[in-house]
Amino acid sequence: LGELAQLDDSEFRKLYSGSPIKRIGHTQFLRNVLYAIGNSGRSEFKEIVKQHSLSENEIIKDAFNWTLLKISKKS
Repeated sequence: LGELAQLDDSEFRKLYSGSPIKRIGHTQFLRNVLYAIGNSGRSEFKEIVKQHSLSENEIIKDAFNWTLLKISKKS
């Protein structure tokens, strides 16, 4: 999950070229990864998650806030 949360759009496109996953796009993919991290409750991902704190995308900001809240409660 940590590696997936750090993929930029270009890396996402390269990794999932020719895959059905590419259809959802980088933003929705990253949102899903952030929610998976939150559901994992693994606080060791906190620094990786914080990399998305300045995102201007509302979908990513919402997922970031929820995820940080979930993993902060577990630490």
